[in-house]
Amino acid sequence: MLAENEKFITTFRTADHKQCDTHSLRSLFIKALWKVYTEMIAKPVDTEKFHTLIGPLYEVLFQNKQKDLKLVIENIQILFPKETDKEIFFSNTFNIILTHYVKSFYGNIAGWDKIVSFTTAIHAFINYASMQNHDESSAVFEDALIHIFEELRQMNKTITVLNTFLGVPIEYKAKIIHTDADSIVIQTNPIQRSAAIAQKGIYLLKNNEYRNDIYASVNPIEIDGKDYLRLTRFDQLESSLFHRQSLRVQPQQAYPFDVLYQSINYIFKVFDISIGGMAATSIIAYNFPLNVEMSILLPREIAGRISKVKGKFVYKSSYEKGYKYHFKIELTTQQEKEVSYYIRERETEIIKILRNQVV
Repeated sequence: MLAENEKFITTFRTADHKQCDTHSLRSLFIKALWKVYTEMIAKPVDTEKFHTLIGPLYEVLFQNKQKDLKLVIENIQILFPKETDKEIFFSNTFNIILTHYVKSFYGNIAGWDKIVSFTTAIHAFINYASMQNHDESSAVFEDALIHIFEELRQMNKTITVLNTFLGVPIEYKAKIIHTDADSIVIQTNPIQRSAAIAQKGIYLLKNNEYRNDIYASVNPIEIDGKDYLRLTRFDQLESSLFHRQSLRVQPQQAYPFDVLYQSINYIFKVFDISIGGMAATSIIAYNFPLNVEMSILLPREIAGRISKVKGKFVYKSSYEKGYKYHFKIELTTQQEKEVSYYIRERETEIIKILRNQVV
């Protein structure tokens, strides 16, 4: 019998229909896994080892084979140097599978129920896979971390906290007021508090006591008429992702713009931008090769005029309204001046928004 959190397997095993049977899907599934893997990893394992590790995944998801899904996923981790790579691997693979599955219903007006169920099952599986290997280690990490915070509180030492509100870094010191079994209470600058509440989270920057940046969920609380933040659900970051050399801001609107690749225009909306890169969103799952060169037409609202810049595609991730695409951009001296001016003006606007939220 399937565990409650493995019910998505039932959807996968009953996903076949007249134009798509799960047996013929196996070849596409393995090819998609190999394609995504070799694009992600500079030095992949040989194909024999890859098929040995990957083959059981298809069997347990799409066929009625008695295998331990958790163990299969743990074995797949051998393929990746970082734990987080596994979630990206599954996400990008199922983007390919989902596109194929949707196309298999062309001409069939009764396919939407199956497509919706299949999509839901994909999300459930990726969430399940990303949680493996985390439960026990997370509990140990959280206990140790709160012990460190309690020692800092007793020594009256502060910590440095960070938010990137609409892309703008907000960074102040925070004082630890209280700790308990699974949370801490901090006091920080009112602007920082507003940014953290707006984002429902905060970053605790590494120091001599803990050597990695930490992300925590936040809830505002009031004690004796004073405003504080209660921090819970601590996650350790593997790298200092938010120590950027250049400021990255989100625009007032998700301005549309075009990306030109192999004589085809692809339409995106700006998510955020810096001097060296930008993130964009689309409801469509495009499968660009990594580090491929392309031309990007920056929107007039950001560049002062429509400017064609050189860019490279570096990463795609899931997003609540579709997908998020990350590009490196190479600016001319004039383009850099125009984009820098926009970023400075937008930073001023964002800080003003935060100040207005402080009561």
